[in-house]
Amino acid sequence: MAGYFQDREATETVLKEGWLYTGDLGRLDEEGRLYLVGRAKDVIIDANGKNVYPDELEELYARHAHVKELSVVGLPDEAGGEKVACLCVPDYKERTREDVRRELEAHFQQVSSEMAFYRRVKVLRFTDAELPRTSTRKVKRKQVVAELQRLEKAAQSGEKAREKAASAQGGILDWLVPLLADVTQRPASDIRPDSRLSVDLGLDSLMLTELSVALEQAGVPLAAVNDLTSIQTVEDLRKLVQQSGRRAAVEEKKVEVVAEEKKPQSQLEVDMPDALAELGRSVIRMGQRIFYGGLYDVKVSGRNFIPQNRNFLVVANHASHLDMGFVKVVLGEQGKRLTALAARDYFFDTPTKRAFFENFTDLIPMDRSGSLRESLRMAGEALNQGYNLLIFPEGTRSASGELLEFKPTLGYLALSHKVDVLPVYLEGTYDALPRGTMVPKKADLRARIGPVIRYQDVKARAAGMSKSESYRLATRLVEESVKSLRDGQVSNWEQLSALPLDVEKPRKGAGGDA
Repeated sequence: MAGYFQDREATETVLKEGWLYTGDLGRLDEEGRLYLVGRAKDVIIDANGKNVYPDELEELYARHAHVKELSVVGLPDEAGGEKVACLCVPDYKERTREDVRRELEAHFQQVSSEMAFYRRVKVLRFTDAELPRTSTRKVKRKQVVAELQRLEKAAQSGEKAREKAASAQGGILDWLVPLLADVTQRPASDIRPDSRLSVDLGLDSLMLTELSVALEQAGVPLAAVNDLTSIQTVEDLRKLVQQSGRRAAVEEKKVEVVAEEKKPQSQLEVDMPDALAELGRSVIRMGQRIFYGGLYDVKVSGRNFIPQNRNFLVVANHASHLDMGFVKVVLGEQGKRLTALAARDYFFDTPTKRAFFENFTDLIPMDRSGSLRESLRMAGEALNQGYNLLIFPEGTRSASGELLEFKPTLGYLALSHKVDVLPVYLEGTYDALPRGTMVPKKADLRARIGPVIRYQDVKARAAGMSKSESYRLATRLVEESVKSLRDGQVSNWEQLSALPLDVEKPRKGAGGDA
């Protein structure tokens, strides 16, 4: 290795007197045998300066039949050091979630009892989502740390609620209202039994995920908080919590039965060789260029706005199944690294569809109902790996071809993953293949691309806002840009930032999924 290209400082760090310092750590036993124990950058250093090697601990804690995967990392503590923490993905097999988690907690305690205190896992959290990984399948420990910190914050709110519930003389609302106030960042006085979670309190899908974690920590059974999307008001939530205490075992059993009924369908996955899948993708890309270039009269404006030196979020209106392929063709070289969120219940609902879309496209399955946590994690992973991500923020194809209201998921992705947004308006795809038809017809297709909306500009504009407000602000800015393109105009940042956008209260429907 001659060094890092045009990076003298990095080269001098790893190349010293002709030797390459890889950053790997090891130890020698009494007979001189070398054992690799991890990477220098991953070492956990506690408040007393003791070193803990995550790889060694992961090997020890993973020795259990119900551990699917896990990651050990260091979380900053109050003493200025790091405490050993673990994010574990259980493999429930044929057993209930509560039984497996209880057994895994006992397993971690047993393993910890046989080692020095500074090496023991102090924070253990479970997740049903796969651990974030690089393209080479290495766990992204920084993202694991961020996820653990988020879960710890939600759990702390739940712990406060549990303590208040234990000491309260009144009913469930005595601790449920403060918990909702903590999650929504609103005064408790604003939360009444008839308050609507989405319309009045601004709870979108992202905040519902945090609420479910907090409720679980407060003692509400897992089965009851697994899906809160059907809950309309605070009173509905109170009834759910009240009923869950009496029927926890029944609800848990019901969840397990449903999972068992779905299992045979999920086992019909097709494991296709990478070479064949890539060949199929190449054929599809070529077919798209021929299809759009031959059958349709295509005109594109604003191609000069497409970034060429970084990945980005693409936001477009949605009126036809032609939209995804059209955007890929319009983006040219950048379209080759374009992926998109797609409804799981439509594109992945049969074994044949699942085999095609999983192997020959880059579509990311998204749940249009229920928790969005896993879909958003996968979308974020795509952005972190350098893909361009296409979002149709209306949530579904427009039945009339008219632009529908944008949902806040795009704001979350842009601000959470620090990516710029490229607004696009598509015209003619509705005429060529409207919703409810199967055969495309000849039409003129137009794509208008607007100036990039920079993450840094949106972040500065959102200064002082809560996270949910900033997500809605970003969404409104992008929506206004797409509307301008629809009207044949191009709005730059100065024009967008001058708009009087009211994001204090969510608009009707703002709590939905996108």
